Amino acid sequence: MQNYELKPVVSSILQFLEEMTGCNLKELTEQSSFKGTLGTYINAKDLFAINNNIQSGEYGIAYEKEVTFLKNFLSEIRLSHNFDRLIGECKELGSILLEAHTIFKDYMIWAAEEKKYFREYLFNNELLKEEEKTDDFLNKFSYEWVDAAKKSVQSKLLQLYNFGNASNTTLSIGHTTPYSISDALCISDDINLCIGTNKGQEEDICYARLALKIDRELAFSHFIITIQYKDKIWLVTDKPTMPNPQFRENTRNPYRWREEAFDNIQLPYGLLDHIEEWRKESKAVAKENSSEVYIKSIQDFLPPASKILIKLIIEELIYNVIPMKQFDLTMIGLAGENIKLLGAGNTLENVDDVFININKEANEERLNNIIYPTSTELIKIDPTKAVTQYVEAGELCTIDEIRKIAIWSQKEEQRRNKQKLLDEAYTRERMRADEEKLNKVLFDNVENLYEVVFSADMVFMCIEDENARTFGSSNGNAIIQICDTSLFKSSYSKQYLTNYHINKFRDEWHVANCVICDCENPVNLQLKIYSYKELCGILKVKREQLPYTFQNYTANLYVPYYGNVILDNVNPEYKVLDPRSRELQHYYSIGIPLNKRCFNKLRKKYWKYEKSLVIINYTKGTIKIQEYGKENKNY
Repeated sequence: MQNYELKPVVSSILQFLEEMTGCNLKELTEQSSFKGTLGTYINAKDLFAINNNIQSGEYGIAYEKEVTFLKNFLSEIRLSHNFDRLIGECKELGSILLEAHTIFKDYMIWAAEEKKYFREYLFNNELLKEEEKTDDFLNKFSYEWVDAAKKSVQSKLLQLYNFGNASNTTLSIGHTTPYSISDALCISDDINLCIGTNKGQEEDICYARLALKIDRELAFSHFIITIQYKDKIWLVTDKPTMPNPQFRENTRNPYRWREEAFDNIQLPYGLLDHIEEWRKESKAVAKENSSEVYIKSIQDFLPPASKILIKLIIEELIYNVIPMKQFDLTMIGLAGENIKLLGAGNTLENVDDVFININKEANEERLNNIIYPTSTELIKIDPTKAVTQYVEAGELCTIDEIRKIAIWSQKEEQRRNKQKLLDEAYTRERMRADEEKLNKVLFDNVENLYEVVFSADMVFMCIEDENARTFGSSNGNAIIQICDTSLFKSSYSKQYLTNYHINKFRDEWHVANCVICDCENPVNLQLKIYSYKELCGILKVKREQLPYTFQNYTANLYVPYYGNVILDNVNPEYKVLDPRSRELQHYYSIGIPLNKRCFNKLRKKYWKYEKSLVIINYTKGTIKIQEYGKENKNY
C-alpha cells in the first residue's frame, strides 16, 4: 500500500476512534477550555496528535499510533457485573470489536509489507554491525521511531544555526543529495575538536558528524551535530541559551534542563554517565583551558537503537528541516569573535528585551534614590571587558546572546561597584556612631514621635506614595502595625526587646531610664520602623537630617519584588542594598523607655482612637493621622 493510499484508511480509523471515545475533535477545537474527565482529556490529546500526523502527511506514523491507541483502549475496558448493564455493554461493544477486528487484520497485512522496507533500511545502515542486523531487532523497529526522531528535531531544545563563513549554498526542498555520517564520536571540552575540520567542498555530498561538548558543569554538556554541504556549514545543538552567567551557576537549572532534554530528544545522553569513569582511566582532570578529549566509534560503542535514531535525526535534518528553514536561520559563532562585534568601550543601554520587567518602575525608583557616599557617575563599565569574565572565548553563542550576557555583565559590574561603595561606607564604627546621632534626632523631635505613638492603642501606618510591590502583595498600599501601646505593662522589671533606645546615654551595662523623668526600670515601648520614609514622616524631618547609615534603610516589605533570581533574568542592579537594610531585613525597632505615670500622662495628652492610621506622603512631606477602619476604605 502506497503512502497516498493510506490517507483514507487513517482518516476513517480516526473518525471511528472519535465516535468510540466520544471525543469530537472539531467541537473540542472550538472550545476555549477543556471540559471533561481526565480520561477524556488524555484520549483527546492522543487523537489530536494523530490528527496532526495525518495533516502533515505522516500516514504511516498515524496508522501505527491509531492501532496502538485502539489496542490499549480495548485492553482497559471493564464490563459491569450487573446483568442488565452487561447485556447493553456487550451489544454496544460488539460493533466496536468487529470494526477493531477489521482494523487489526488490515494493519497486520500492511505491517508485513512495511517490514520489507524496514529490513532494507536497517540492513543497509552503515552504523549497525552485522551481528546487530537481526530479525528480533527488525521486529522492534516501527514508524514510531521515525516519529520520535521528528519530535527530537522539532523540539525547542534542539536548535539549528548557520555557522562559519557566509555562503550562498543551499539544499533545495525535495533534494536527493547523498550523505555520510562520520563514525567518530568526539567527546571533548574543545569546541574546535567537536565541530571538526571542513570536508571536500567540491563534492556533491552532505557530511554529518556528532560530538558531545563537555561543559565545566557536566549537566550542561551538549551535543553538536555538524552538517556540511560544499562550503556551507550548519550546526544543530541542544546547548541551552543562557540569559546570564548565574543561570549556569545555579545548581537546579542544569538538571532541570537536562531532564527536559532527555525526555524530548533522542540523542545518547547516557554518555554523560561515562565521563567521570573515562576521566579516572585517563587521569584527565576537567580544568579551564584543558584539552580533554575522548574519541569513540559510534558503530562499536553505541547501542543499536541509538544508532538508528541518530541516523533518522540526521536524515530529517538534511532532507526536511534544513531545506525548509535555511533562509531564516540565526548565525552562531564562538563567543570570543562575537564579543569583538560589540565594540570596545561602548556602553550598552537597550535592556528592555533582556531583563524581566516585574515592578520595573518601583525598582528603578528605589535604585535611583539610594544615597551613595560618593558620586556613582565615575563608575564606567566596558561591557566587552565585563563579559569576558563570565563567558569562555570558545563557547558557542549567537551575537544576540552575547549582547544580552554583556548587558547583564555590565549591570553586574555596576552592582558590584555600587555595593562596594555602600559596604565601605557602612563600617561597624560608623553605624554605631550613627545610632548615637539617631538618638539625638529622636530627642530633638520627640513631640512629633509622641503624637504618632500615643494617637491610639494600636497604631497602623501606610506610605501612600510608595510604589513598592512585594511578592504576592495586592495593588493597594501596604498597611502595617507599627506600635501597640496595649502591650505596655505596669511591671517595671522587664523591657521589651528593641534595637535602639531613646536615652541620654548608651551603655550596654545599664538599663535605659525613663525618657521623661529619668526614673529607673521603665517599660520599653516599641515603635517599628520599616523605611527611612516612615521615620522622616513621623519625625517631620528631611532625609538628609537623618544619620547617613539610616538614610537608605528599607525593610524587605518595601523592597519591590524583582523576580525569581533562579528562574528569571533579573537586572543585577536591583539587588543593591545597604548593609543596615541587609542586617535588619524585617524592620528595626526604637525603644521609648517610660514608667507608668509618664506613660499615662502622654496617653492622656495625645490619645484619640482605639486604632489609628498614620498616612505618610514622603514626596509632599505630609503626615495625616485618622481613625483606622472608618475613613481608610481606599487603603
